[in-house]
Amino acid sequence: MSSTSTRVGQPPRSLDATERRHVVLVGYAGSGKTVVGRALAERIGCDFVDLDDVIVEAAGTSLRDIFRRHGDVGFRARERAALREILARKNVAVVATGGATFVDPAMRGWIHEAGRSVYLQASPESLLARLDGGDQRAHRPLVGGPDLEQTIRRTLSERVPAYEEADYTVRTDLSRVEHVVEEIVRLLRLDRLGASGRAPARRRFETPGAEEPEVGETPPVQVRLPAGSYPVHFRAAAGSWLAHEISRSSSGPRVVVIADEAVAALHATPLVNGLRDSGKSVSLQVVPPGEESKVLSMAAMLYGRLLEQGIDRHDLVVALGGGVICDLAGFVASTFLRGIPHVQVPTTTLAAVDATIGGKTALHAPFGRNLIGTTYPPKAVLVAGTHLASQPRREHVAGLVEVLKLAVTLDAPLFDTLTREAEHLARCVDPTLTVLRRAVALKAELLARADFVTGERTVLSFGHTVGEAIEAAEGSRLLHGEAVGLGMLAETEWAEAEGWCAGSGAALAQALRALGLPVDWRGRALDERGIGLETKRRGGHLRLAFVPRVGSHEVRTVPAAALVEFLRRRGTTG
Repeated sequence: MSSTSTRVGQPPRSLDATERRHVVLVGYAGSGKTVVGRALAERIGCDFVDLDDVIVEAAGTSLRDIFRRHGDVGFRARERAALREILARKNVAVVATGGATFVDPAMRGWIHEAGRSVYLQASPESLLARLDGGDQRAHRPLVGGPDLEQTIRRTLSERVPAYEEADYTVRTDLSRVEHVVEEIVRLLRLDRLGASGRAPARRRFETPGAEEPEVGETPPVQVRLPAGSYPVHFRAAAGSWLAHEISRSSSGPRVVVIADEAVAALHATPLVNGLRDSGKSVSLQVVPPGEESKVLSMAAMLYGRLLEQGIDRHDLVVALGGGVICDLAGFVASTFLRGIPHVQVPTTTLAAVDATIGGKTALHAPFGRNLIGTTYPPKAVLVAGTHLASQPRREHVAGLVEVLKLAVTLDAPLFDTLTREAEHLARCVDPTLTVLRRAVALKAELLARADFVTGERTVLSFGHTVGEAIEAAEGSRLLHGEAVGLGMLAETEWAEAEGWCAGSGAALAQALRALGLPVDWRGRALDERGIGLETKRRGGHLRLAFVPRVGSHEVRTVPAAALVEFLRRRGTTG
């Protein structure tokens, strides 16, 4: 999807842009543009062109020699000339560009007019692994320096805002070439490319409110709470629709976007520019990443920033980030001036399914986690697949535990999908958004039930009693979702030992393994104090959910001592 940024430059005159749509791959050196480009061109039956090869052929010398003799200015002049020549060709081609091609405003404008751009996104760690070799550096004059990793991280952070203006984003560091190719074919609907060389024209989204719907776009999930209702939107890619939906959520002229440093570097610029294009006055407030920002002192700092900017009850706060930012920004919005509107834009899987659903906000206190909070629903939750694809794979997979929890207790078909499509889900490609949407719908149904507070809330805590005790003992070695997955398995196997379930433990273990999550709960340390402090405990008892069969659940009040004894017999208590 295109952004709302101004396009710079004019398209080559000889190109009929409504019929001839080149596919242009952009991204950092080492992201896979050449290897993916060759495979994609072969897959759809068209020409493949490497921009660097065209420059070298025209100059009659190597890229390194061009830089040595003529410098960056001389190289860019040759690059612009070569790109204009390629884009003017009549036959549709897959074009692999240089790492800085799309960063140049003029060339970015020509690409937007002459073709559909695909940003091949890869993490700094993956880029380093691919580029850290003599042959690779020799062919890439701008990739080097005494500290290659530092160079990659610095340059990538500078270029990402330009890369994110591409029409589509496909992550490459966790995928095989053939999977990347099929994802591009699906996104661009390139199977429609026939012998005539004609491809579908790129859909244009020039201003907020003027968008065409995505193919197969589904209506938002409605979350209905006593304190207020709101929609949860799902789209494959970030774009101008985000600014459009945010602008609809408040009549005030000012928007404050809150993000941490890592997410701001990846995603803030297109969102801020889109909101400004829609007529909003926007400020970006960046906080340090991690749980340390989820405290009252950070909220107090943000209160001061909002007061300095004259924010009032008609203005809006936007949370752009994972669970920490969604909680922090939601808490600030709920308590500033007794409550101002806010919108959640989650960038992690866990935040999309958990932190943004239900309206709960929470901050840490010196004497415990998540002990200070409010219930304050957002105006909307906006989930973009390309945002989720930018998170580390391990974090994404751990977030899928929240989906697995809902599936195993409530929805057998969803559980089957998780197991069957585990490989694709772990890579954050189709059908990830469909699965997340179903999980959010299940959670919304629970929240809407009249008996939710007294009964169904236990379902959402399935696995947390043991999982959080394991997490407390294991510390940073486990992500929260990984610990909860272990807790679900431990609690299910205890229920089987008590005769309350039969076979669901094996199915749950199979699903966890398929997603690449740990299942070795017996070998984990466990902090019994976590069970002793469990809020569901009353008079030495716990209220827990169990899975008699996949897709169903029962809630039982059980002796806490019996669970602890079972865990001790398995050698898990530290």
